[in-house]
Amino acid sequence: MKIKFLGAARTVTGSCYVIETDKARFAVDCGMHQGSDAVERRNLDIAPYDPAHLDFF
Repeated sequence: MKIKFLGAARTVTGSCYVIETDKARFAVDCGMHQGSDAVERRNLDIAPYDPAHLDFF
C-alpha cells in the first residue's frame, strides 16, 4: 500500500490523499482550500493526479 499526501501542508484546509494498493487506487478527503485569495486560487488548479486513473473518489 502507498499513500500520497497531496495537500494541507502548513494549512488546515485543502487536504487530499491518494491511496494505492495492488488492486485499487482512490482519493480520500479532498477538501477545498480556504483563506486568503491566493490560497483559494488553489481550488482552480488542476488536480495533481488524473481522475481517470482512480477506481473511486
